[in-house]
Amino acid sequence: FSPGATHDCEVKKTIPIPRFHLSSQVLVEVTAAGLNPSNFKIIPKKMPIVRHIMEYFIVGYDFVGVVKSVGSSQACSNFKVGDKIYGVATGSMAEYATAMCGMIGHAPTTLSDAQIAGLPVAALTSLEAWQRGDLKPGKRVLVIGASGGTGIFGVTIGKVMGGHVTGICSARNKEFVQTLGPDRIVDYTSKQEMDALIAEGQQFDIIYDTVTSFDPKDPDYEPSMRPLLIPGGQYIAINGYEMDWIRGALDNFIMAPLTGKRGLLQRKDYDLFLLDPNTKNINLLTSYFNQGLLHDAPIDSTFTLNQDSLYEAFERMKGRRTVGKIVINIK
Repeated sequence: FSPGATHDCEVKKTIPIPRFHLSSQVLVEVTAAGLNPSNFKIIPKKMPIVRHIMEYFIVGYDFVGVVKSVGSSQACSNFKVGDKIYGVATGSMAEYATAMCGMIGHAPTTLSDAQIAGLPVAALTSLEAWQRGDLKPGKRVLVIGASGGTGIFGVTIGKVMGGHVTGICSARNKEFVQTLGPDRIVDYTSKQEMDALIAEGQQFDIIYDTVTSFDPKDPDYEPSMRPLLIPGGQYIAINGYEMDWIRGALDNFIMAPLTGKRGLLQRKDYDLFLLDPNTKNINLLTSYFNQGLLHDAPIDSTFTLNQDSLYEAFERMKGRRTVGKIVINIK
């Protein structure tokens, strides 16, 4: 992160390789890193107070790479030097990064490094969304934004978990989304198709909204889609209005740990959550691929870690027209 640079990002060669890490961490030589919208929407180096105590801020958290050093804690006991791992790291768009052992897992054997690098945030978010909604075989679910990074895995993981999946996307992405295996696709650019969906009324057990946010550039689907929930259904969001973010943060990080219950501070049947990346879910995701239950991790585009490519990658991400993940190849 470099204030004033294009997209506030600049490739530098002066950042030191981490010389030590915590006993609960590993040091990773990164081979590829995924780019996410939050990488330009949420930058700690811009925040009051925080910006004064951070010497620098390396963008990124999705990664795949090779373990170079392993911490001594029990959490790290399943990893060794030379393992190919993936998950969430601190500043993944760099040649080396540190990662908590509770936020990593062994990489799937069926995918390329670029594909694996695009998994952590998008796939784990969708997996957790369905877990929070208690998706069971036969439940009817709606994925809003089915061709985006999280929406893709909303469709594919939803099918693996036995859901009857309807996906919303544009006409130009309809053919691509069909390859993901949904039971139904609705074109949001077609008034006829959207009106038909809405006319069907209450029909979904879970609505997974990967699009709506407080950013005026993003469409607001909730008013038209939420009435499609059956009584007691769940509207699960990964972004939302400013007040929902406040309620969601307090609910997830304060009330839930204290009471063991979720949703006490959020709107009725509404759940805005922040990803909890953990080894258990990473291993579950890996097993889906290694067992052939999931076959692909679609990539929109790949770039190399240099100044021009990084700018191009951020331009593409901010254009909000990606189909699959944007990946930065480090090695």
